[in-house]
Amino acid sequence: MQQFSCTLADPEGLHARPAGKLVSLACSYASVIELHKAERTANCRRLFALLSLCVRSGEPITFTVEGEDEEAAIAALRAFVLTLS
Repeated sequence: MQQFSCTLADPEGLHARPAGKLVSLACSYASVIELHKAERTANCRRLFALLSLCVRSGEPITFTVEGEDEEAAIAALRAFVLTLS
């Protein structure tokens, strides 16, 4: 299992458009990808689960990735988060 923490810089937080892109990204990997905010967790393949976290700009989040292609998935997630600024 691999994980990384970050803070979203997008002034609108994780709204529908980037959440949809995150779902597409997560679905392209075999690994299980989860997003953690405070004490809540969402499967990144589920749009409504991601939106229910209500991630706002400046809030710390953590991605965890577990599976056969976790290294590639974590690298793609890091690149994705950089595009959200």
